[in-house]
Amino acid sequence: MTQQLAQQYFTWQSLGTLGGASVGVVVVSNTLRVLLKRDSPWVGFIVSVLLTYVTAYYSSRLLSVLDFLLSFLNACLLFCTAAGVNHLALEAKPTPEGQPKPYGARQMKWLSPWFRRE
Repeated sequence: MTQQLAQQYFTWQSLGTLGGASVGVVVVSNTLRVLLKRDSPWVGFIVSVLLTYVTAYYSSRLLSVLDFLLSFLNACLLFCTAAGVNHLALEAKPTPEGQPKPYGARQMKWLSPWFRRE
Protein backbone atom coordinates (compact mmCIF):
# COMPACT_ATOMS: atom_id res chain seq x y z
CA MET A 1 0.00 0.00 0.00
CA THR A 2 2.75 2.50 0.95
CA GLN A 3 4.74 1.74 -2.18
CA GLN A 4 1.61 2.29 -4.26
CA LEU A 5 1.07 5.72 -2.67
CA ALA A 6 4.72 6.73 -3.16
CA GLN A 7 4.41 6.06 -6.89
CA GLN A 8 1.38 8.34 -7.18
CA TYR A 9 2.87 11.62 -5.95
CA PHE A 10 3.86 12.99 -9.35
CA THR A 11 2.67 11.39 -12.53
CA TRP A 12 2.30 12.90 -15.99
CA GLN A 13 -1.46 12.94 -15.46
CA SER A 14 -1.20 14.76 -12.10
CA LEU A 15 1.20 17.36 -13.53
CA GLY A 16 -1.41 17.99 -16.23
CA THR A 17 -3.85 19.27 -13.61
CA LEU A 18 -3.76 22.76 -12.13
CA GLY A 19 -3.17 21.39 -8.63
CA GLY A 20 -0.36 19.07 -9.65
CA ALA A 21 1.31 21.64 -11.88
CA SER A 22 1.15 24.34 -9.19
CA VAL A 23 2.79 22.06 -6.61
CA GLY A 24 5.41 21.18 -9.23
CA VAL A 25 6.07 24.89 -9.85
CA VAL A 26 6.42 25.55 -6.11
CA VAL A 27 8.87 22.68 -5.63
CA VAL A 28 11.02 23.50 -8.68
CA SER A 29 10.92 27.27 -8.06
CA ASN A 30 11.84 27.04 -4.39
CA THR A 31 14.68 24.66 -5.21
CA LEU A 32 16.02 26.91 -7.99
CA ARG A 33 15.69 30.04 -5.83
CA VAL A 34 17.86 28.47 -3.14
CA LEU A 35 20.41 26.93 -5.51
CA LEU A 36 20.75 30.10 -7.62
CA LYS A 37 20.42 32.41 -4.59
CA ARG A 38 17.80 34.46 -6.45
CA ASP A 39 15.18 35.92 -4.15
CA SER A 40 12.72 36.89 -6.85
CA PRO A 41 9.22 35.87 -7.90
CA TRP A 42 10.49 35.82 -11.50
CA VAL A 43 11.88 32.34 -10.90
CA GLY A 44 8.37 31.02 -10.25
CA PHE A 45 6.97 32.87 -13.24
CA ILE A 46 9.64 31.54 -15.61
CA VAL A 47 9.10 27.99 -14.35
CA SER A 48 5.33 28.43 -14.87
CA VAL A 49 5.80 29.70 -18.43
CA LEU A 50 8.24 26.91 -19.31
CA LEU A 51 6.02 24.20 -17.85
CA THR A 52 2.94 25.53 -19.64
CA TYR A 53 4.60 25.89 -23.05
CA VAL A 54 6.38 22.52 -22.83
CA THR A 55 3.11 20.83 -21.88
CA ALA A 56 1.23 22.59 -24.70
CA TYR A 57 3.96 21.72 -27.20
CA TYR A 58 4.01 18.02 -26.33
CA SER A 59 0.23 17.81 -26.48
CA SER A 60 0.29 19.51 -29.94
CA ARG A 61 -1.70 22.51 -28.71
CA LEU A 62 0.52 25.30 -30.12
CA LEU A 63 -0.96 25.61 -33.58
CA SER A 64 -1.86 29.29 -33.82
CA VAL A 65 -1.13 32.68 -32.30
CA LEU A 66 -4.24 32.33 -30.15
CA ASP A 67 -2.87 29.06 -28.76
CA PHE A 68 0.31 30.86 -27.72
CA LEU A 69 -1.75 33.59 -26.04
CA LEU A 70 -3.92 31.02 -24.28
CA SER A 71 -0.82 29.21 -23.07
CA PHE A 72 0.54 32.47 -21.69
CA LEU A 73 -2.75 33.10 -19.89
CA ASN A 74 -2.54 29.57 -18.46
CA ALA A 75 1.04 30.28 -17.34
CA CYS A 76 -0.17 33.39 -15.50
CA LEU A 77 -2.93 31.37 -13.82
CA LEU A 78 -0.44 28.67 -12.89
CA PHE A 79 1.97 31.23 -11.42
CA CYS A 80 -0.75 32.88 -9.33
CA THR A 81 -1.93 29.49 -8.07
CA ALA A 82 1.62 28.40 -7.21
CA ALA A 83 2.28 31.71 -5.41
CA GLY A 84 -0.89 31.13 -3.40
CA VAL A 85 0.18 27.57 -2.53
CA ASN A 86 3.58 28.89 -1.42
CA HIS A 87 1.93 31.61 0.67
CA LEU A 88 -0.47 29.16 2.33
CA ALA A 89 2.38 26.78 3.16
CA LEU A 90 4.22 29.65 4.86
CA GLU A 91 1.16 30.75 6.81
CA ALA A 92 0.69 27.21 8.13
CA LYS A 93 4.24 27.22 9.52
CA PRO A 94 4.27 28.19 13.21
CA THR A 95 6.32 31.28 14.07
CA PRO A 96 7.74 31.80 17.55
CA GLU A 97 6.12 34.64 19.46
CA GLY A 98 8.22 37.61 20.48
CA GLN A 99 11.11 37.00 18.10
CA PRO A 100 12.19 40.16 16.28
CA LYS A 101 12.39 40.09 12.51
CA PRO A 102 15.96 40.43 11.22
CA TYR A 103 16.64 43.74 9.52
CA GLY A 104 18.38 43.74 6.16
CA ALA A 105 19.01 40.86 3.80
CA ARG A 106 16.96 37.73 4.30
CA GLN A 107 18.44 34.31 4.56
CA MET A 108 17.37 32.08 1.68
CA LYS A 109 15.36 29.14 2.96
CA TRP A 110 13.72 26.52 0.80
CA LEU A 111 10.24 27.57 1.92
CA SER A 112 10.43 31.35 1.85
CA PRO A 113 7.94 33.94 0.56
CA TRP A 114 8.09 34.81 -3.11
CA PHE A 115 6.92 38.33 -2.40
CA ARG A 116 8.33 40.60 0.29
CA ARG A 117 5.96 41.58 3.06
CA GLU A 118 7.05 45.06 4.03
